[in-house]
Amino acid sequence: MSEPASAPSLAPPAPDATVAVATRAGPVELTPAARDALLHQIRRRGSDDPVVRAFEQASVSEPVSLDRLGKMVVFDALWTLAEGAGSDDLIDPQLRLLRDRFREEIAQGPTAK
Repeated sequence: MSEPASAPSLAPPAPDATVAVATRAGPVELTPAARDALLHQIRRRGSDDPVVRAFEQASVSEPVSLDRLGKMVVFDALWTLAEGAGSDDLIDPQLRLLRDRFREEIAQGPTAK
């Protein structure tokens, strides 16, 4: 008798796990604290369901992949986080990197590679 096939787990990643966000220049890894700060800011702004779901289901091996609108939502939230902190230096360096990469991608337009 053969062994039963095992299905991949459909459980969401652990809330304390690092997540990766896909960018054209390569993935940006976010700590749980950085991800939570970003998601808190996105939720405060409304119209967040697809972006929040993407972050909640992501991991390092399954990065968040956003369309142009999703990138704009994240960029706007990151900008607000930096303004609220009073200085760019006071937000997580990976959040700054993600904001800078998304700024470039948004400026290049949807079809630039």
